[in-house]
Amino acid sequence: MKYGLTSLAVLLFAALGCASSVDQVWGTSPWLDTRWAVDLEAPVKMAGYPRNTAGVAMDPSTGLLVAASSLRADAGRVLGLSMLDGAQRWEFSPAAATASLLLTEGQLFVADFEGSLWKLDPRNGKPLWDKPAVLSAPVDAQPVLHNGVLYLHDSSDGLWAVRASTGEVLWTLSRPLPSSPGLLGQAMPVVLDEGLILAAWTDGSLSAITLDGQESWNRKLCDSFDGLNDADMVPVVLGPGRVLAACHEGGLFEVSTQDGSILSRRDTPRPLYSAPVDATLYLVSGAAELSALDLDGLAPRWSLHLWRPLSHAPLVCGSALVLPMGDSLALADPDTGALLTRYQLEFGVSSAPICKDSDLYFVSNGGKVRRVSLLGL
Repeated sequence: MKYGLTSLAVLLFAALGCASSVDQVWGTSPWLDTRWAVDLEAPVKMAGYPRNTAGVAMDPSTGLLVAASSLRADAGRVLGLSMLDGAQRWEFSPAAATASLLLTEGQLFVADFEGSLWKLDPRNGKPLWDKPAVLSAPVDAQPVLHNGVLYLHDSSDGLWAVRASTGEVLWTLSRPLPSSPGLLGQAMPVVLDEGLILAAWTDGSLSAITLDGQESWNRKLCDSFDGLNDADMVPVVLGPGRVLAACHEGGLFEVSTQDGSILSRRDTPRPLYSAPVDATLYLVSGAAELSALDLDGLAPRWSLHLWRPLSHAPLVCGSALVLPMGDSLALADPDTGALLTRYQLEFGVSSAPICKDSDLYFVSNGGKVRRVSLLGL
């Protein structure tokens, strides 16, 4: 049986010491300043329960921020907001809550939890297709747009190619779900310069697929391990012909994109998230360990043991490394790993934050979309 992010997050954070559901509020910090907050969805008063998979997306050229509700108990709600002051520009109300969204190249795509995929006009939030594309399962991994085709990995391990202009399904490819549970949900597809799509599957394998939907190769990364075998971490391009992939119980694997052969393996306990930034790879493990590695050669630079796991991948914003957690937001020095501050906030960070200049945008577990500025960073 496959468990997604929402169902297993509670178990994971409870096992690792989830904070109680005490009403937490924004405090003061010399590093952080809340610019605005807008109500999006009902609050969930449980710290350490990140359950907004859709989150936020932005188009700085038009000053548009799009935020979507992932609260499955309610009908869907997608808001177009001003990045500057949070003023609402439009609202779209799909029948179901939003599983993922993508705003890129002036195009906006919204996938809901009933398997419907919409293309919206980012200027007014109105649908641009005659009807939504219908997929067989929700897409809680971020879609990828490449040469006019949208690639999506759904929660039943199906990979879809959809024509962005019309919503026509061009092809689909799937692998059977294993009997052992998965943890995070499906990984975002990665399109390579070689004209291949990388898909990391729940059965612990990695595939390269041609742009017309033919599997070029499949490499099993986890096979004889007990426990969680899924390859949930988004593959990272290391250089021409080389990618870094992971499975939950098997560590990190350097894989050739030509034939899928394993070039090297690194023992890393339960890799969850990765964030490549310039020449550095920030890696998060399920053991609440954050490491910085050289992207070329994967030599360690520093490591930091955190007091709880991250709820999402870290990101560099301004000159700080942002660490979103279930109950707080922490900032660290990206070069040394030294902690700068920990900011206790409203029930935790629910969605993956995004950054523009020194401003963070995200959804909190209190149900609000927030713009937070990093001061002096």
